[in-house]
Amino acid sequence: MIKLITLTILLTVAASLGFAQQHKIPFEKYGVAEGLPEEVAISPLQDDKGFIWFGTQNGLVKYDGYNFKVYRAALDKTDSTSLHMRSQFGGLLKARDGKIWISGESSGITSFDPLKEIFRNFYPAGNATKGGNQMFSSLLFEDEAGDIWFIAGSFLDTQFTTFRLNPETGIIKQYTDFAANLRSIYWRNFNTIESSGTIWALDEKNNLNGLNLQKDSFEIVIPAGEDIMLSGKADTIRQLSKASENRLLLTGTHGLYVFDSKNQKIVKSYVYQPGIASGIADSVFYAVEDLNGQYWVVHRKGILSLIDPVSDNIQTFTYGSDHLPYQKGITEISVFFVTAQNKEGILFQAISRLQQKHFFIHYQFANKTFSFYDYNFNLPGNPLPQRPFPYLSLEDRTGLLWLGTRPGLYKQAPKKQQMDLFRYRAGEPEGLPSDSIQYLFEDSKKRLWIGTANGLSLYQADQDNFKVFRNNPSNSSSISNNDIITVQEDADGIIWVGTQNGLNQFQESTGSFKRYFYSPKEINTCTFIFPDKQQRLWLSIRDKGVFVLDKNTGRILKSFLPDGKNTASLSSKRIDAFYQDSRGNIWLGDRGDNKFGLYRLNEGEEGFTHYLPVSGDSSSISSNEISFIAEDGKQRLWIGTDGGLNLYDYDQNNFTVFRNSKLSSTNFFTTDKNGEPWFATYSSGGLVSVDVEKGIITTIDESKGLLQNDLASGHNGRIVKDEFGRFWLPTQRGLSVFDPETKSFVSYYEKDGFQPYDRRYVTIATSNGGIWIGGTHGLNHILPAKLLKKDTTLPSIVITKITINDSLYSKPDGVIFKQSVAYTNSIELKYWQKNLGFDFVALHYLRSEDNQYSWKTTTRIGRQHLKKEKPSTPIYHLVNIFSG
Repeated sequence: MIKLITLTILLTVAASLGFAQQHKIPFEKYGVAEGLPEEVAISPLQDDKGFIWFGTQNGLVKYDGYNFKVYRAALDKTDSTSLHMRSQFGGLLKARDGKIWISGESSGITSFDPLKEIFRNFYPAGNATKGGNQMFSSLLFEDEAGDIWFIAGSFLDTQFTTFRLNPETGIIKQYTDFAANLRSIYWRNFNTIESSGTIWALDEKNNLNGLNLQKDSFEIVIPAGEDIMLSGKADTIRQLSKASENRLLLTGTHGLYVFDSKNQKIVKSYVYQPGIASGIADSVFYAVEDLNGQYWVVHRKGILSLIDPVSDNIQTFTYGSDHLPYQKGITEISVFFVTAQNKEGILFQAISRLQQKHFFIHYQFANKTFSFYDYNFNLPGNPLPQRPFPYLSLEDRTGLLWLGTRPGLYKQAPKKQQMDLFRYRAGEPEGLPSDSIQYLFEDSKKRLWIGTANGLSLYQADQDNFKVFRNNPSNSSSISNNDIITVQEDADGIIWVGTQNGLNQFQESTGSFKRYFYSPKEINTCTFIFPDKQQRLWLSIRDKGVFVLDKNTGRILKSFLPDGKNTASLSSKRIDAFYQDSRGNIWLGDRGDNKFGLYRLNEGEEGFTHYLPVSGDSSSISSNEISFIAEDGKQRLWIGTDGGLNLYDYDQNNFTVFRNSKLSSTNFFTTDKNGEPWFATYSSGGLVSVDVEKGIITTIDESKGLLQNDLASGHNGRIVKDEFGRFWLPTQRGLSVFDPETKSFVSYYEKDGFQPYDRRYVTIATSNGGIWIGGTHGLNHILPAKLLKKDTTLPSIVITKITINDSLYSKPDGVIFKQSVAYTNSIELKYWQKNLGFDFVALHYLRSEDNQYSWKTTTRIGRQHLKKEKPSTPIYHLVNIFSG
């Protein structure tokens, strides 16, 4: 009996972003530590199946998102089916038949058939030395006839000859007049191109030649040094590039010439004319066509020209001008190179002098503007080299950008740093002054203030940096202390800052501060500032009391201090919580581990009603440690404590206590879109909702997807919500985002850009929809609307290995597998071959470890079985399957 097994697997994965959609572009590096045979990785390409291939100096490499498979050069060069060249520094090329062509440390080139996993080596006739450190080859292209063009030669001669290989016959034709030099190899400008079925090439004298197919020889079409378009200026073609509609872009020293390769004539020219501002600049280097059909002309001295061939309009961008301003410390550009382009725009690598770092410019087609990226693509944590060998790029099927260079292979990683993380960096005056973030506040002008342990910062969104305010001991107008506790704004838009020593009023016009409660001889720690509805300023000075200020004069209107003789006075000097409810009542609370509890300001403001837990009284407050005071959407007043949750009854002047093992410690509060209350707990309770009418407590904890049950983050006692109504819950294991509608979580970790985990965080939602999270390891900025969402696109699933009984198959064996397992769609087995194992991958490289797999067995090979899993190395086993 024969069983027919079709190799099919389903899955869902996360989506990708195009490289042009981000102000910062994160990358991750693949080097020796990740599995590469060595640090050089060039010419990345993707085959028809979806595997990523690239060449190194120590073997050909295939990557499947999980593992690197290295094909190394065989020691025995007599085996014609093995790889002969060790280094593939000359690059790779994928032919139309799926074969991968390899060039590098050899006088010839090699093909690799991934279906049969067989190499075939080709060498020009008369080359006794087929490899070695002085021999080199580099691939050019596959022509319409399927022939492979390449250059090869010796570094000792510094000249490299052009060859054409017929893969079927193995015959190699040599064209001695068309050579490349060392500089051409370094910049990969070989000036041999196919267009309209003809091969075009520049000879050693820079004559443009076309291949006469009947004679199999080149003939001069445009001689060097002639007046190409009767412009009155002789020119010589220096570079070629292929454009659409049978066009070649020919660049000479003084201009660009558009050549109709089908009719073999120049149809347009853009030549430098002195004194004509609207014309093209001089010193042309090369030209390319973008995906919108525009011509980009690269000039020496850091100049770019953009030509619209329909209107012949020419725009000139000079490095150092308004459109291309000087970058930090770089005042001279040697040349621009096109690194990549897609439907959003075109990316140039700017090469400056060797002693300087490079950078990138990206031109957006939609808004016709440039964006600038430093060598790290504006992410200091990116592992990119400061001065790489020029990048060779690949945009894979999902839109991810891959950069091959020396050293390393780099893959765009939009999920890795989709959350901005700001960190303190020494020597950056406009960076964060400290990694320890203690308070976040957005004012009425939509400015974000960040209180740190070493200064106050104001985020400057237009520059993506920070204005820093620090104490200057010799300047009494500077902020009184660098340890920032709180920031608030009064009704007149005045910013007030509480510090470890003193209250500060920000003077908007001068950028200075006016100090209150500051003393160089004692510590006056301002723990909270709140403007009440009467336009007064309430503040607590630790161990001193609570004070009410006239915010216009700074004069103390009232002082509330402990008085053992007055039962209506405060009993604590460490008030931490403040709230004014919708009825105008002012409530104070003490978060400390002590006996002081909750206070309500009496009418006439001459004293307080003090609420303490009373043993045996179930209507008293549950604890004297107050964590928050807040109203829900129905104006019910909730008091969170370290010993339960309390709902205040205004009519009875008492409390309903909600207390169980999950509500032993409530820290933060919020409401959903229906106004119903939710609470964050700390003593392993997780997230809790309460149905007041039914008295039902619902717990959402780790068993439901929350990363950790101890929640100790929020803003002024509140759980932070985004514009979609989701709750943002940083924990010591990562960031949980909860949707109260679906009761589901999405989790983010350090690999997503979330800061290293901490015990406590401060969090705020800003008016532009952003979420900011600070801890002791920096400050995250997140735009929830731009976070990557799960995608249902099904990438190709490939089975890479199969175990049949006790035999492992990956290569063709000539019996079961006529082709490599990865390229096989179905197999036939005997009835006794019934113990199977599969290694499989999803060729989707956004973040392979997030791939979710679903599989099931069908038909008569066994019971139907469906399983979902998230394996690090996907493996599936069928044991003792039925015949059928």
